[in-house]
Amino acid sequence: MLTVEWSEDRRLLDGLSRAIFDCSARDLCGAVLSCDGVYCGVAFYGVGECIHIKSVGILPEYRGKGYGDFFTRTLIYKFMFYNKDIVVDYHDDYYINLGFVSDGDGSMRASCDDVVFPSGCGHTGGSR
Repeated sequence: MLTVEWSEDRRLLDGLSRAIFDCSARDLCGAVLSCDGVYCGVAFYGVGECIHIKSVGILPEYRGKGYGDFFTRTLIYKFMFYNKDIVVDYHDDYYINLGFVSDGDGSMRASCDDVVFPSGCGHTGGSR
């Protein structure tokens, strides 16, 4: 089972950051992803006029299983309740499908009203 938690545990955040990004945790707010009780992902964000997603990462041995997609969508969903624009501090085409547009400075932005959650599996409804 996958779960997302907000964390202020600097040791946990720093350990995951070093394992995933090869650098220590920045002085930012963090969230962690766990799979069956094992921490396997970390995200760093900032809250101000906007919500800034600084980075989202998954341990190498847990990649390719959709965990990063689950983690990112969960974070964005929870951030929507702040009723602020959400900014990703880097450009990645993944975010275009979620309603983000280029900010022109290498970042991407979406208002809460513009965020969409398309089916990750491509299922369009109906049954067999």
